Amino acid sequence: MGRGSEVSAERIEQLVRELDVVADPAARSAARELMSALMEMHGAALARIVEDIGPEQTRRIAADEVVRSVLLLYELHPDDVQTRVHAALEQVQPYIRSHGGRIEVTAIENGVVRLHLEGSCDGCPSSAQTVKGAIERAIFAAAPEITEVVADEANGGSHGEVQTRVALAHAGDQEGRRERERAGA
Repeated sequence: MGRGSEVSAERIEQLVRELDVVADPAARSAARELMSALMEMHGAALARIVEDIGPEQTRRIAADEVVRSVLLLYELHPDDVQTRVHAALEQVQPYIRSHGGRIEVTAIENGVVRLHLEGSCDGCPSSAQTVKGAIERAIFAAAPEITEVVADEANGGSHGEVQTRVALAHAGDQEGRRERERAGA
């Protein structure tokens, strides 16, 4: 495959769903076994490559979205989830500050990022949602293993403390993860 012939995660998930409806259980089982064996072989090869090039070169190539997603799939990304979440938040900090806000990670555990948000978007719920959306997109892009972001907001206005539970899971990421687990990867 050339550089321009990238298969999307959505296409892979579609093919796995199509496999689920194959009527012949033996064919379905053989296809799953093939998928599992290929993933195991690719994972072993990729682990050797990552070991050979070292963490700095791995970080450099992980800047590519497709490479990053494969490294994450095989749990070979050189940075742990905390480092990736903090780096993602650093990227959105200027945007958050432009909306009068500040963000602090209070915990990352069991796939949940807990944040403390301070500031005000001039009382505009749509602006607050826009800021939350930017934060969530950045976190999920950097750490797809995160399944939920819980934000404790301290608004600057008269709204007081508001506990907001944002159950944002990437359905595709979760579905893909379930498919890999079913395949034995």
